[in-house]
Amino acid sequence: MERTLVKGAVYSLIIGLLLGILIYPDTETINNGKGFFEYRVIPLREYIFTVLRFAVTVMFITLIALWVKLEWKSGSEIMEFIAGFFKSFFIVLAIILIVVIVSMFIFNR
Repeated sequence: MERTLVKGAVYSLIIGLLLGILIYPDTETINNGKGFFEYRVIPLREYIFTVLRFAVTVMFITLIALWVKLEWKSGSEIMEFIAGFFKSFFIVLAIILIVVIVSMFIFNR
């Protein structure tokens, strides 16, 4: 299990870096109005931190997904706890949303 998590972290960090380079541009286009545009080159330090932040986020999401998948297969008690937690979270969220929607209809008339 540990080896799978480490490999997943390394590979997802590399893929996140490559995707970050493709997704985030290194220039910004600013519309000054009246048809004038200004192009600003993002400083290298800011660009690297943006790409790294994206890659680390992808890595942590992948690690969490892999851990949940591996724990789900093993059928441990912690997965029952997590499943119960999410069920109760969504039930309470639904109740709160229903109360907010009903109160909007009652107090806006």
